[in-house]
Amino acid sequence: MNIFTTDAWDNFPDSLHPQIVDAFNKKPDLDGVLHGQRHISQGSVGKRTGLFSSYKNNGMIPYESQLELAHAIQLERNPSVKYYRTQALKIPISHNQFLYPDFLIKYTNEEIAFHEVKHSKRFLDQKDIERYQRLKILLAPSGITFDIVDRHDLYSDAEAKVLLHYNRRSHARNWSSFEIQFALSLLTRSTSLVKNQLMSILKNNGLPLELGEFLIFHKYIKLNTPNNKQGGI
Repeated sequence: MNIFTTDAWDNFPDSLHPQIVDAFNKKPDLDGVLHGQRHISQGSVGKRTGLFSSYKNNGMIPYESQLELAHAIQLERNPSVKYYRTQALKIPISHNQFLYPDFLIKYTNEEIAFHEVKHSKRFLDQKDIERYQRLKILLAPSGITFDIVDRHDLYSDAEAKVLLHYNRRSHARNWSSFEIQFALSLLTRSTSLVKNQLMSILKNNGLPLELGEFLIFHKYIKLNTPNNKQGGI
């Protein structure tokens, strides 16, 4: 059965262009939240919803699972990512059904990507497999990429918790380029450090510990973690 009706896909993907433009032009609401077309209700029963404070997007990004939070942290840290939104697009797949990609991403080179976050790529429902493959094919001529991200591609819960803490603390103030470069001159960028080493170097040179957390979060340096799931963070 073809779940994609002909009518639903007329003028696709041109019909997505206005949605993409609107998504990135949309301002946060009065609470500072950047809602998508499908609102994520906070505190939903059975879901670990929340709001991620994104300095890259100048607002709060809603998420509805810890995997989505981990991916938001990845995108926030990725220097090639310019902006991103969650649940921002409403893609018709039939007269009464719509697909809402988990993440809409705009890169610094202006390329666009959609990401869907799943627990495992290996155990997708057959209907989802068909739907995502069809979407990927239809997007290809426009240069828009579609990828599925699962837990093996993401930070562990422990790593995400550490990075979330660093994100909050390290953006309490703006760091000058002089402070950043001076701190980096004291460190060997190609070597992974443990936190005690890093903080000792900064403290001995009169630099705030939060600056070290900023350098870690934005990948100026790499910090060893107990799990080292991705070779450190």
